[in-house]
Amino acid sequence: MADRRWVVVLWMGALAVLAALAGVAGAQVRPLPASEGWAQVPVSAEFAAWRAAHPVVRVGVVRQWRPVDVVDERGEYTGLSGDLVRTVAGMLALRTEVRSFDGFGPLMEAVRRGEIDLVPSVARTPAREAQLLFTDSYVQLPVAYIGRSGTTDFSEANVFGGRSVAVERDYVGHEYLQA
Repeated sequence: MADRRWVVVLWMGALAVLAALAGVAGAQVRPLPASEGWAQVPVSAEFAAWRAAHPVVRVGVVRQWRPVDVVDERGEYTGLSGDLVRTVAGMLALRTEVRSFDGFGPLMEAVRRGEIDLVPSVARTPAREAQLLFTDSYVQLPVAYIGRSGTTDFSEANVFGGRSVAVERDYVGHEYLQA
C-alpha cells in the first residue's frame, strides 16, 4: 500500500490522491486516452520504477458531477478534472483507467475496498483526511446554502433556524452537517 501513496508525488500537487489495491465490481471501466500535444516531463529513476510497477492508475469518478466530472453516454470522461487528469497523465506517461459511479457514496466504498488509486474530485474534510492522502487543491468549490428571501437566521451558526435542510447524501455538505 505504501508504494501506491507515491502517486501523491506523481500528480505534483495537482490532484487529490488515494492509496489502494485491486479491481472494482459493477463500476463502468473505460481507459482514458492520453492527452495530445503535451510533451512528457522528465521523471526521476524512482518515479520511473514506480510507474513500471504500476502500469495502470485506477481513477474513480462520479458519472455526472458537472462541470467537474462528466462521463458521457459513450463513456468518455471529460470536465474540469477529466481534462486535468488526461493532461497530467500524458505529461507523466501514465496509463489511466476511469471507473465511474452513480454517486459519491459508492465511489468512496470502492476506495475503502482498495479498488481505486485516484479520486481527482474529492473535498478535504477532517474525516476524509483520516482515511486518504490529499495534495493541495487545484480548484475551490464553495458550499452554498440557499434559503427563502427575508430569512435572517438561516446559517450554520444559527443551526438553520431549526429548519430541515436538504443536501446530497455522502457529499461534503452532508458530511459537514452531520458533524
